[in-house]
Amino acid sequence: VLEGAAEVVPEAIRNQIKDGGRIIALLPDRGVCRCRLGYRAGDLIHWRNIFETGAPVLPGFGKPRSFELSWAGK
Repeated sequence: VLEGAAEVVPEAIRNQIKDGGRIIALLPDRGVCRCRLGYRAGDLIHWRNIFETGAPVLPGFGKPRSFELSWAGK
């Protein structure tokens, strides 16, 4: 269980989940934090939404920031 929001679940944590294991995490998505249950099957984690909430992103669990240029013209 992650006790706060995580924009990304680090590989170090993903690797600790054995095949058939589960993880619960708060994952931000378009301004809403979704509590999601992940189930590991092989190399993949399949996620299912449980409920919506709000929580700050944990230090070290944010996505790397990148520059994005948008064009407002035609």
